[in-house]
Formats: sequence, C-alpha cells, structure tokens
Amino acid sequence: MTMLRYLLVLLPFCNHLYSAPKIEVRVGSDSDLPRIQEVFVMLDQLDIDYELRILSAHRTPHEMMAKAQSLAQEGFSVCIGSAGGSAHLPGMTASETPVPVIALPVKTSYLDGLDSLLSMIQMPPGIPTGVLGINQSKSAALAAAQIAYIGDHQVMQKISKLRNIPYKEHTPKPRVAIVGSKQKNLGVEFEKAMELFQSFNIETIEYDINDEEFLNQAIESGCSALYFICDIQNEGIVQCQHLSKSTFLPFVVIPYFESKASVSPMFFHQILSNEATLSMGINQFSNGALYCLQIIGNKNAIVRDKFNEYRRDLSNSVKQKNKKLQEEKAQNGTYLKSWASSK
Repeated sequence: MTMLRYLLVLLPFCNHLYSAPKIEVRVGSDSDLPRIQEVFVMLDQLDIDYELRILSAHRTPHEMMAKAQSLAQEGFSVCIGSAGGSAHLPGMTASETPVPVIALPVKTSYLDGLDSLLSMIQMPPGIPTGVLGINQSKSAALAAAQIAYIGDHQVMQKISKLRNIPYKEHTPKPRVAIVGSKQKNLGVEFEKAMELFQSFNIETIEYDINDEEFLNQAIESGCSALYFICDIQNEGIVQCQHLSKSTFLPFVVIPYFESKASVSPMFFHQILSNEATLSMGINQFSNGALYCLQIIGNKNAIVRDKFNEYRRDLSNSVKQKNKKLQEEKAQNGTYLKSWASSK
C-alpha cells in the first residue's frame, strides 16, 4: 500500500518527464494569424502539440515577458514568434528564455516585410534568434519540429518525407558540426564563438563543405546542429541553398561579410528562400554558437543551466556599466568625462 502511494505521488512527475516536447506559437496580433496559417497546418500534419498565444511586445509587454520566462518550466522546447512592422516580439521573447526562439517575419503593407525581417535579425550579442524568410510559415513549423523532436525517429522520418530528404537514424549528442570555416581567417569573433562551445563542454567537428560525405558523417557522429558560415561575397549563398534542402539537422546560418563596406539587406532573401534555414545577423558568430547551445540545452540540463548562468552574467555586466556611469556622474558632475573622448 505504501509503495502504491509513492507511485501515485510520482506519476504526475514522470508524465512531465516523458511528455512530448511542445511548441509555442506567439503572434503580436490576431491579424497575423491568416498570414501564418501554414504553421498550424504543418504542425497538425506532423501531429505535434503546440499552443497559440496572442502576446504583443508593445501592448502587453508584461504578459509577453512573463510567458517567455515560463516557457522552459511549462515544457516548451521551441517558440515561434511572428510579427510584422516594428517586429520586436521574437527578440524580446528571446531575451527572457533559454528556449530557442524562431523569428517569423510577416509581409507588411509598405515595405513588403523587409522592415519585419530587419527588426528581427540584427540582434545584440548574447540574445540569438533564428530568423526565417518573410512569410516562411511552412519553414517555421519544420524548423521548430526539427529542433524540438531531434532524436525522435518517428517524427524525424515524417519531416524527412515531407521535405523529400533521405532519413538516416540519428542519435543527437552534445556536438555541433561547423561548416564553411576551412581555409578562411574569420578573425577574433569566430574564435570567441568556438571558445563558447568549449566553455560549455560541447564538441565541435569542422567539416569540409566540398566533401560529399560530410552530411552523412555529421549525422553518424551525432551532431545536434549544423553551424554554417555563409560567405556572402563568394559561393556561400549557393552552398546555403543547397544545404538547406539536404539536411534534417537544425540548420543555423551565420552570414559572413569580410568587407566593412555597406551591405545590402537583399541577400537575406536569397539565404532565407528555402525550408528551415535559421539565420543570425551578419558576422554574429557567437549568437550562432549560443543558438546551437540552446538547441542542445533542450535535452541537456547542464548545458541549459550554464546558458542561464551566461545570461545572468550578461545582465550583470550591463548593470555594472550603468552603476559605474552613475558613480562617475556623482564624482565628476557630468557624464561626459568618462566616454565623450572615446567617440
């Protein structure tokens, strides 16, 4: 009788432990729902549980943040945030959760969604979002499913069949495939990204994109994500389009632009024209690494805890800078002495 009582107490906990991953879809307005209906069609087709919420970054900021903060505790493995115009919903959500956030820009009346895309993609260091192409609703559902159900052979087989990609049984490990970095001097920012992986005890394997077998090798080695450096001044866009059609692994793209000259944002349309491509901002190597860590953190509590600690340190760093600024104002009678000359 005593044993039965313990089992009854533990049963809800066990159900939570082994429950299927969930996907949250949040929109800033109900007017966006018809524009992204393929998200729901595709998730229903895959028989994947999801929850739809209307949460405005500007009109209901407190509710939006509270729901973002509770995503992990509620069992969500990924969030799709969709918005148009001044599209802050995905980025603000990403700032409040360790769960990977997929940003889905919707087409707008005047700028055809380019305003939405640019509002989402150039996120600050430490706050990654995986951004899709404008109105890429089907891609949003597929990318979310690939993240949430990585390692679930039944769901991944369905995804591969829908995408017409050969499926090979895959057991994810705390390991990331790095592609597009060979024969390139990517500089200090790329080195910092690789150091991030090391600090989280995540193994990285560098693959040659010209090796026809590298995708099979990445799957066999248990890589949990494909981290692709897209050299937009060379063949990167063509390579990106090919890879996006060839893998069921979560596909994280970092557009690389060596020159400091002005960049036309139109290249994003080419990078994000295919299924399930999740782009960071230009040269955001560390955000790409952090996004891969979030994906791994879904199934690895140690990685998620370290990610939360990283976020706390990031927040404390900003608070310390503000504290120092106020102390200098009190001491010098002006804010200008500490930073005006460094402009």
